Amino acid sequence: MSLGGIVMTTKVDALDQYVEKHLQQSMLELARLCHQPSVSAQGLGMRECAELVAQMLLTRGFTAQALCKIDFRLVPDQDPEDVVRKLRAHLEVQGFDDIEIMAEPGERPGVVDPDDPLIQLDLDTARAVYNKEPVLNPLCGGSGPYAPFLEYLQTPIISVGVGYPGSLGHAPNEHIRMSDWLLGTRHMARIFDVFG
Repeated sequence: MSLGGIVMTTKVDALDQYVEKHLQQSMLELARLCHQPSVSAQGLGMRECAELVAQMLLTRGFTAQALCKIDFRLVPDQDPEDVVRKLRAHLEVQGFDDIEIMAEPGERPGVVDPDDPLIQLDLDTARAVYNKEPVLNPLCGGSGPYAPFLEYLQTPIISVGVGYPGSLGHAPNEHIRMSDWLLGTRHMARIFDVFG
């Protein structure tokens, strides 16, 4: 960033430099983590607010209840319904049989062969746009209709996106930089052009 001819390094620049320096090690660790099933609970750290609201409700004659939204990141061969059954069994063993689970239909995980021509097309167009060797993540956080494409249509699927380490994905102030958006748009346009 430049201000009046003076070059300033921002925290984001420092973060980008750190990521670039440790990219290979980080990608190996990320690949290991992405092949592990996981669960995340949203809304943690809000105990004081929840207690305040519960007290306000109780003084007005209402009963209070706690809610928590959780999601599971599944890996191949895991069935969403089976995961819910196992969560129910775990809660009961831990003495939490009074907890109600309201499960929404889950998405089965899916993985495309990294040697598939569509993956190679994605990598080739990324190289052309970004002038860097792309990073291939066979599994990543999030969900989408991967399994139906693979199981029922026998069609590979890719996910192309933009972002940077400071983009704060899914946070209230999630954002992307305009330069990343432009490069991502060029990348997707090149993929579409091949199919055009």
